[in-house]
Amino acid sequence: MVANLFLVHAEVVGQHRGRVRKSGTRHQPPTVSTKFTLSLLELVDKMERCNPSFIRCIKPNSQKEPGVFETELVTSQLRYSGILETIRIRREGYPVRLAFNDFLFRYKSLVGLKQPPAPDGENCIFMLCKLVPLRPGAYQVGVTKLFLKEEVYQLLESKRERVRQVAALTLQRYTRMFFVRKRYTEFRTKIVRLQAYCRGFLTRKRYLKMRKSLVKFRSLVHMYVTRKRYIKMKLEARRKAEEERRRREEELLKREVVNVSHLVIPAELGSLLQAAAGGRQLHAESLALVQAPHIPEENQLTLPLDINNNPFSRYVQLHFREPMFGMLTVPLETTLTCMDEDLRQEALEVFVMILRFMGDPHLNGAQENLFGNYIIQRGLANQGLRDEILAQLANQVWRNPNHDNAERLAAAAGLHLLLPPSPRLHTHLLE
Repeated sequence: MVANLFLVHAEVVGQHRGRVRKSGTRHQPPTVSTKFTLSLLELVDKMERCNPSFIRCIKPNSQKEPGVFETELVTSQLRYSGILETIRIRREGYPVRLAFNDFLFRYKSLVGLKQPPAPDGENCIFMLCKLVPLRPGAYQVGVTKLFLKEEVYQLLESKRERVRQVAALTLQRYTRMFFVRKRYTEFRTKIVRLQAYCRGFLTRKRYLKMRKSLVKFRSLVHMYVTRKRYIKMKLEARRKAEEERRRREEELLKREVVNVSHLVIPAELGSLLQAAAGGRQLHAESLALVQAPHIPEENQLTLPLDINNNPFSRYVQLHFREPMFGMLTVPLETTLTCMDEDLRQEALEVFVMILRFMGDPHLNGAQENLFGNYIIQRGLANQGLRDEILAQLANQVWRNPNHDNAERLAAAAGLHLLLPPSPRLHTHLLE
């Protein structure tokens, strides 16, 4: 209303400004009336650009004290200012007026629509009938707006608030669920990693303990098996040693007819036997010193033509002191054959060596050869002893029940046959 009072004046002032800008060549200072007019026009422009709101102040009490509210004073002010009457008139009419587009956009979520339908009255009525129970006169449809009663509007707003509250709760629930699930996933990952570390630690600890126990058990098993094998080997070695000892004793018993270790042999022969035995002394208490014999050269032997006519038994009958022929186990008191007195003692010593040679079980192969060679050497050194030595060897071999010492004597006798005997024994010995 105030703006309409000054419309004609504003047009006049605008035209005057245009003429002054076009025709004026110099600047004229504004007058007081011009300044007032311009200020008033600016005020009118500002009022046109905004929506003015009028505020009515209601006094709560006559003393203007805070926290004191006088009901009669406030009611009289509302009544005399016309506010109660205005409220009554608005309640009797349709105080809520919403454009079709605003109504459909505002309440589309209540019916589950993502996009609002076409903005017309039919769609608004259809949506309104779905949302609230209607009674006659609760709404009116205009050209572009929908007029609603206050209770209908409040019912729609309450439903909208509940839906928005449910939507907000759902959004909060899903948001909280997202963060809780994220925290749970992270926490679960950490727990799983911690469990993996713990299981790994416990498994490694159990493995080390089991490995230690297994190593200990395996060492015990190995010790048991090794000890058992060692005991078995020890028993086997003991058994073999016992068998070897028994075998050697049996061999010695087979070879030894009588005990001949007390019989005296020359010291030279004893030293040779000791050297052949590897430094081991053989019956050192029975050794005697004798002079080494000198061995002369001998001619070759020839076989006579009448060898088959001269058996050895005939030689025994003719030349033995006693015609008894067989193995003896004690030293001779006299020679077997008739020979010179100066050779008898040496012949008896040779028989003692023959007894030791045939009955000593402690002689090895080298000692046997050495012993036999020494007896043969005595025969080679003294030609008068050859017949006696050959007779002694033949006597000990004849009817000898022990094959081992008989073999020794036979080998020695075979070597001694390579030497030429005396003419009286030559033919008989060859036969």
